[in-house]
Amino acid sequence: MIFDAAGEGIAFVQSGRIEKANGALAQLLGVQQPWLSGRPAADILADAEDWQRILGLTRAAARRGESANHEVMLRAPEGGAGRRGVWSQLTARMVGADGEAEAMILVLTDITPLKQREEMAWHQANHDELTGLPNRRLLGENARRLLSVAMRRDRLAALMVLDLDGFKEVNDTFGHDYGDAMLRRVAMRMSMALREYDLIARTGGDEFVILLPEIDDLEVARRVAEKLVAAASEDIEIGDRLSHMSASVGIAVFPTDGQDFDSLLRRADAAMYASKQAGKNRCSFASPRHAEAVMPAALPALRPH
Repeated sequence: MIFDAAGEGIAFVQSGRIEKANGALAQLLGVQQPWLSGRPAADILADAEDWQRILGLTRAAARRGESANHEVMLRAPEGGAGRRGVWSQLTARMVGADGEAEAMILVLTDITPLKQREEMAWHQANHDELTGLPNRRLLGENARRLLSVAMRRDRLAALMVLDLDGFKEVNDTFGHDYGDAMLRRVAMRMSMALREYDLIARTGGDEFVILLPEIDDLEVARRVAEKLVAAASEDIEIGDRLSHMSASVGIAVFPTDGQDFDSLLRRADAAMYASKQAGKNRCSFASPRHAEAVMPAALPALRPH
């Protein structure tokens, strides 16, 4: 039969349950063919709610005399030992409906390689190749969304620009490979110093941008800045060399220093340069009144430079 010989996964579904499935579908899921018989069709979907969407699309398409198409991620039924992360182009067509006995044919084509290429392309376009951190593009997209949420909730947020002090000298002295290794190490340390929901991106060279999407007060921003400066200032041993850097940080507070990502970034960048001019290895708030609220002056150096 064509049904059994087809290279694409095919299932006959009635009243939401798989009445019959071919070997190609079992192979696609990585399970034995008898395992599929009688199971709810929703069980083969990674997101069970997809089934209701498929039903809605298929019913609407049937009224037009057409089939419905949907991209779905599959899973082995009941979390069995089948394949994981399988993407499929699912084509569904109604073949009869008699009250509750709604029947349809599902045809599933493996598009996992295509989705993997798409995901890889998206990752490369939105992440820094060296550190794996988000790049400015992805940070900007996420920051605009999170700042909008903070505005609706009437919450404070903080944007920081951090620049490594003395990185150029290290890079020039020991070479780019050594400098790259240092950047990866510092990026990892700073990521670990942040809260789970904070964002960090490498925006170029030795500069990083950090977003604290919701903070209770300015003291939270100060404490996080201290942790970042401390993380960047720890000695780093790569090979047989022990190196030390420090960091200068500028902090802009939402919404008083700016109500959008770009204006906050400009204010934080200017504050970062103020930290460098004040002696490096420290942080500065963009607004003097914010600095006065949490400290008598800019955050003092955490260790001599």
